[in-house]
Amino acid sequence: ALKEALERALAARDAAEAVASNEVQRREAAAADAEDRLVAARLELKEIREAAADAPATSAALNEATRTNAELKTAHASLRKALDAARRDAREQGAARRRLEKATAENAAARG
Repeated sequence: ALKEALERALAARDAAEAVASNEVQRREAAAADAEDRLVAARLELKEIREAAADAPATSAALNEATRTNAELKTAHASLRKALDAARRDAREQGAARRRLEKATAENAAARG
């Protein structure tokens, strides 16, 4: 009976050691996973900080581009008006030239 009790105690000890060993392995795996997640989070934080550091320059460039675009739109509108005025003047000058040519031809016909 003593031998059986000893065998049961050894078996229980071995089972407890196996459970403890499994628990240690599980915790080591969880710690490794947590460490991997921590490294990934640190890298992501670094990228976020770098992006945040670039944000003011990007924002300033965007504001400058917006101002430049507004200036170009204003200049385009002015040029469009000037082009329309030049076309109108050219039409009027063409009509005046034709009237002058007609009057000159009529005068020449009346004299000759």
